[in-house]
Amino acid sequence: MPRSHPEGRDWAVDRIAATTTPVVVDIGCGEGTYSDLARGWRADAHWIGVEIHAPYVDRFELTRKYDEVVIADARTYSFPREPFTLLAGDVIEHLTRPDALAFLARARAAAAEIMVSVPIIDYPQHGHDGNEHEAHLDQWTFDEMADQLPGCDTWRGDVVGRYWWTASPTSDRTDPR
Repeated sequence: MPRSHPEGRDWAVDRIAATTTPVVVDIGCGEGTYSDLARGWRADAHWIGVEIHAPYVDRFELTRKYDEVVIADARTYSFPREPFTLLAGDVIEHLTRPDALAFLARARAAAAEIMVSVPIIDYPQHGHDGNEHEAHLDQWTFDEMADQLPGCDTWRGDVVGRYWWTASPTSDRTDPR
């Protein structure tokens, strides 16, 4: 489905509203849920929607919801050079474990802040409506994802875990864009 589970969305929106980065990247934006919910709180930011499935752009009017829409795979998307907040709402489970680990490492090295949302229960999903990328390729436990975002703030629901990671001001971030 091109939408995320609603559990904990208010928690995520509160954190998005508190960000100060000039750019917000919503990777795997689907129907544009996070833009719908939080863009009003961060209207000053440049919002980039990244979506792998091109038909969603017209279907969900993504060009109306984002300042910029990029058709790209999360695994190869080139992050912005400006400081940015990365929203990865229900994206990681659509990647194999090695691809997810590589993506998260690359994201931690580039982003100022990262929000991740993943199902933390057995939540199988297959391709949907002509989009094979909707299939869930891996399952994460709450603690497994928290371990990938050291020191993150967490929220745990019955279905979804949400994680907010902030780069350390003294971290030696590389530029893997």
